[in-house]
Amino acid sequence: MVFMQYLIFTLFFGAVSSFAVYEETGSSYSILVGNTRGDNIVEYSSSGEYIGEFISADSGLLDSPDDIVKYGDNIYVSTGTTPENSAIMKFSLDGTGGEIFASGNGMYRPYGFTFYSGILYVSSFMSDQILMYDASTGEYMDVLAAGDGTAEGLVNGPNDMAVGPDGRLYVTTQGSTVISGSLEYQFSSEVIVFDLSGSAEPQVFITDVEAVPNGFVSLLGIIFEDNYLFVSDFGGGVRKYSTDGTLMTTYQTAIPDETGTFVGNLAFAPDGYLYVVSFVPNDDDGNQGAIQTLDSDAQALEIFIPKNTNLVRPVGILILES
Repeated sequence: MVFMQYLIFTLFFGAVSSFAVYEETGSSYSILVGNTRGDNIVEYSSSGEYIGEFISADSGLLDSPDDIVKYGDNIYVSTGTTPENSAIMKFSLDGTGGEIFASGNGMYRPYGFTFYSGILYVSSFMSDQILMYDASTGEYMDVLAAGDGTAEGLVNGPNDMAVGPDGRLYVTTQGSTVISGSLEYQFSSEVIVFDLSGSAEPQVFITDVEAVPNGFVSLLGIIFEDNYLFVSDFGGGVRKYSTDGTLMTTYQTAIPDETGTFVGNLAFAPDGYLYVVSFVPNDDDGNQGAIQTLDSDAQALEIFIPKNTNLVRPVGILILES
């Protein structure tokens, strides 16, 4: 995939900002985005053209969809806001079908999940657990880890996850816990690492993250690429770490807005571009979202798809290769 990039300058509240427009010279992937307030998944081309709903809200299959993962010949989506409707849903690669693949056994508001070595690992956000299911059948297996309401319990508001090049499971946490049915923000947002062989205790990998620019930290998306670890922060921006946890670079959001910008998940495309979903938390305009991008040579995020009504508090993103 080759792109020709142009910078277009716009005026916003008297300040100059820029966003990138890409001229497509042969498409090999599309971009799927999950709308947590739209209860749907929408699709864009790699040139930024809106294609339409990939999984429609009218299907009734999604309730605040979060993470989107391709595994084998299917697409899986975490969805649900109650213990009764929380599930990992399974779809065909064209978005058709739709069936519950894994659910129950403590799953409550599933966020990030991943398949590894025959096991589906799921972050159960509202029960502070990392759950395990059979990757082929969806049958429940066990609890990998669970929080205990203390900082030492580590699994406090588990969010996204990724298996590193070392075969360990890395999980972002919000630092929250549930008390009497309500979220309480008591602890630091961190990245926790689990040795899946069971030979070592889980450890804090990243902590004491500086809050920029919205005054709080809530680590969300996590992905390894080219021996680096990229972590998005719901509070704003993307951080790049070495594989030993050393902070290399912080990329600030490119969306200018007085109310701040919240950042969702992130995904790499085969051409090396990093895509990041984000939205402006403003109920008056429907929590409109945007997609930002970063190439290997860039020093800051750029706007790829400007804020629009097709993106409604987006969090999940998947690059689907043709």
